[in-house]
Amino acid sequence: MQAVDAKLKEIQGAGAQLVVLSPEIAEKAKETAEKNKSTFATLQDINNKVARDYGLVFQLHEGIVPLYRDMLKMNEFNGNDDMELPLAATYIIDRQGTIQYAFIDADYTKRPEPSDVVAAVKAIAGKE
Repeated sequence: MQAVDAKLKEIQGAGAQLVVLSPEIAEKAKETAEKNKSTFATLQDINNKVARDYGLVFQLHEGIVPLYRDMLKMNEFNGNDDMELPLAATYIIDRQGTIQYAFIDADYTKRPEPSDVVAAVKAIAGKE
């Protein structure tokens, strides 16, 4: 997310707004943003409602539930006892609400290159 944050001015300069959705409760989302030195908006997706609407929610495998529940204290971060998470996804949605770009990977460590996101925003905005 820090790499995307570094491109925030370019994204905004192309006429787009970067918004991150997180299932974390407000207090924990603020801690995460401060830890990562994020400057973009983070909106709460309580109980993964939006992620569920996009088909991005998955149940944690029972073998790793103890790690997330007992060691990582996921319930304290998300404010519920659901053992589910959203897939990391990047969307560029135009003003009409149409998804113009999507990047989704089941491997949460794989994210789009921030420069690719900037290029896509510029192309959609007709600035390139």
